[in-house]
Amino acid sequence: MSVVKYVDLVSKGVSKVSAAVAVILTAGFLLSLLAQVFFRYALNDPLSWSEEIAMFLFVWAVLLLSSVGVREGFHIRLSFFIDSLPSDRWRSAMEGMIELTIAGFGIFVVEAGLRLVDLTWDNTSAATGYPVQYLYSVAPVCGALIVLHAVARLLNRLAGRETT
Repeated sequence: MSVVKYVDLVSKGVSKVSAAVAVILTAGFLLSLLAQVFFRYALNDPLSWSEEIAMFLFVWAVLLLSSVGVREGFHIRLSFFIDSLPSDRWRSAMEGMIELTIAGFGIFVVEAGLRLVDLTWDNTSAATGYPVQYLYSVAPVCGALIVLHAVARLLNRLAGRETT
């Protein structure tokens, strides 16, 4: 198996797992909010932890799905400039530069996220008492996924394969 196919296979598998995990996290997020509403308005005894748990789950779900969006090419793009380039070769080169820029952004997110996790290592959240590095670790994890998916798209482009 070639490197391009292997990286693409890993990227595709990780993307599917990320999407499935995000669906589960979203369900947990919604259940947490529904529990909060029920306890607050039906029982007049609000939960102290539900909003914080919902925030944790929401952040993880959104950032996991943002990495899936890189894999699938779902993110918003302004293609006018690229479409106006004089040849397919120029357009392909510009698309490759875009993938490199996305990978560079992912590397930045990994590095900044690792620093944030390190800075907040001993902190705990107010309502649940959970270590906040569980929340902040989403940045390096999803940054690495963004790099993986951008590199897979770039390698597919260089090999002349479909990028989505």
